[in-house]
Amino acid sequence: MGFKRWARALRDPGDVPRTALLVGVPLVICLIVWACWPRPYYTGTDSIRTRDFVQQVRADRTLCVRGLQLPAQTGLVEFEIVTEGPGPPAMKLALRSPAGTTIARSRLPDAARAGARAKVAFAIPRRPDTPDSVPVSACVTPQRTIRFGGTLSVAGVVPTVDGRPVGQERIAVWFRPPAGSERSLLAQIPTVFHRASLFRPAWVGAWTYYVLLGLVLPLAFGLALYLLNRAQTLSWRRLGAGVFAVALAITLSWALLTPPFQAPDEQDHFAYVQQLAENGKAASQVPGTPPWSSSLVVALQSTWALAANEQADGRPPWLARDERAWAIKDSRDPSKKDGGGATTAATHGPVYYGAMTLAYRAAGDSSIWSELTAMRIMSGLLSALTVLFVLLAGREIAPSKPLFAVGAALLVALNPMFTFIGASVNNDVGVNAAAALLLFLIMLAARRDLTLPLALAIGGTLGVLPVIKGTSYALYVVAAIALLGLLLKVRSRKVLAGVATVVLALVLVQIGWGSVAAQFGRTTFTTPGGGAPITGNSLWSTAGPSLSYLWQIFLPSLGFMYDHYPLHDWPAYTIYIVRGWASFGWYAIVFPPVVYAVILAGIGCTLLSAAVYVRRRFDWLKENWVIVATLVAMPIVVVAAVERAFATNGQRALIAEMGRYLFPAVGALGLLAVGAYWAWGERWAARITTGVVVSAMVLTFASQLLTLRGFYT
Repeated sequence: MGFKRWARALRDPGDVPRTALLVGVPLVICLIVWACWPRPYYTGTDSIRTRDFVQQVRADRTLCVRGLQLPAQTGLVEFEIVTEGPGPPAMKLALRSPAGTTIARSRLPDAARAGARAKVAFAIPRRPDTPDSVPVSACVTPQRTIRFGGTLSVAGVVPTVDGRPVGQERIAVWFRPPAGSERSLLAQIPTVFHRASLFRPAWVGAWTYYVLLGLVLPLAFGLALYLLNRAQTLSWRRLGAGVFAVALAITLSWALLTPPFQAPDEQDHFAYVQQLAENGKAASQVPGTPPWSSSLVVALQSTWALAANEQADGRPPWLARDERAWAIKDSRDPSKKDGGGATTAATHGPVYYGAMTLAYRAAGDSSIWSELTAMRIMSGLLSALTVLFVLLAGREIAPSKPLFAVGAALLVALNPMFTFIGASVNNDVGVNAAAALLLFLIMLAARRDLTLPLALAIGGTLGVLPVIKGTSYALYVVAAIALLGLLLKVRSRKVLAGVATVVLALVLVQIGWGSVAAQFGRTTFTTPGGGAPITGNSLWSTAGPSLSYLWQIFLPSLGFMYDHYPLHDWPAYTIYIVRGWASFGWYAIVFPPVVYAVILAGIGCTLLSAAVYVRRRFDWLKENWVIVATLVAMPIVVVAAVERAFATNGQRALIAEMGRYLFPAVGALGLLAVGAYWAWGERWAARITTGVVVSAMVLTFASQLLTLRGFYT
């Protein structure tokens, strides 16, 4: 496109393709520049991150970290330490071979700058490009007492102090190229793809990531644009198939890109499925039984998954020798049946995990990586179903405006955090799908009629939801608002009978679950304690503190309130912007702040559009107030329930809530957001929707590149 045509397009954005070009081209250029920008990188690590400062070493004593692999091209060996007083003291490093021969020495002078915590890097002669690694021990002798960063209770070779083994601590070590060396992500792509292909099913190789990022995702984005452009002419069946395919392609790429067990609590959810598939029992809630099977323990130890998580500088193992070491241990046939103890997943009902057993069994008697990947793909199917239900709900709200439904569904499918979680083993995925189904059924009843089959479906969905996860009880409030609204609006015996049928179906499902719950080691109520989700006394006694806590999530503390967040200016930003849009791994891999500032600005503009819509289209809102009340209530109720569950009477040093807890309302949020754009008229609504969807495409692609960089460079 020449400059004149570009300038003309700026003045008159026009159709979907033109808007996509206007928005997409500058963003893609920014993405290319970002991918080509040289940055510092690691040549390797021992896959330990600093969870705490776990080992004290006194002056002139020597700490040796044994069992390390010194990668090729390394020129710096890095530790994290904490001292009392001014900066790091003078230290000496010796790298020794397994035979005890010193192969490199380095020294750091006493640091002049102040600071208790620091990373210190010892310069060594640059290692040759081959072999890919050599075994060494790294021995450090400080001239003042310091503590080394690392973690506890991880299998491996224990460190020594003056030749004597010490505890079960593991010390974090990073390897870097010589000082000043930088590389772009683009330059490291072959290496990154090779590293990403480790600990995967046998059919996955480096080629897989070229296909995913170079073909599958671009085709998915092209299909999304095609659906937007042809929304008015394509049948609803084709639109549904299209948005489902887009969502599935994105979740498939996440399933193969995220390292094993590097999604929140994935090892615990996997253990639940394995216990159900192997022993026919749900995970136990009684402490004492090992939480993970021997097979899973070997996999976790081999990938160092729980030692490299939760910090941005954590890295999984990168070397093919690490995968071969796992294969040797796994060839001894560790048991898959001896786990099933209490974990973070143990309180939940078996519905989601039962669905995952189908994938587990489909993987056959193959590797644990095939089982995990099959389960991730099954989760991806449920996530794609969530997107489909959003489209169907949008069709009921505005059947003559398919672009509205398509735009809302695609906005959900292109939320990077939603698809990242959707491609992991986590029962939140089941909750999200069931919540979206509930929303669709309610929209169907509000737009058409509360028939007997529909009432049974709504009641059945409400009955199943808390069996998936106890937090779903909050959605009963949303359903109550919708059903009460239908009663007030229609005021007929037929609707009253429909509401009674909903309640009856809910009760019957819960009675049915209660009759078999004991066989799964559960109670009828799937709350952590097994009791009713809320009682009158607890509701009123905790109302004041909970409201104060909720207020401070979004707004500054008022003078009469106890300050729950003295160390955080705006918790909602961290929870619902950073963690709700793009915070990968165990919430450690994030974009620079400017990206979240743009997302926040986009949300602000959407809220402004919503306010304009209320003013300009009040008649439509008044006529369809049941639909609007349900859509607005869903995120409000979900947020209120989340914050009530996390409310505390004390101070919060760390923000505990996660953005994914809002995803049961993701369909309502997508529909509200895209609907708000109609405040500016149908033509501009199409342009804005296209611009937002294209921006989300670039953000999704950038998120996957960011995750690859965060784990493999």
